[in-house]
Amino acid sequence: MAGVQPREQALPLLAAANNHGYLAVKLSSLKQAKDILLSVEPSQAAELFPYLVELQSSPETLVRKYLLE
Repeated sequence: MAGVQPREQALPLLAAANNHGYLAVKLSSLKQAKDILLSVEPSQAAELFPYLVELQSSPETLVRKYLLE
């Protein structure tokens, strides 16, 4: 990952998933964040858990559904 920490890669994606106005961007950002989270150690992924919990209150049903996957 060329020196960039997974947390630093995933945080902007999770922010976009939470704040962007377009559903397609939200879902794309979530997919990219998921790929990052699946490629790191569990302890690193655990650091991002609070940001994922925040997405559970998204008004978008598809975003909440994607979190379950």
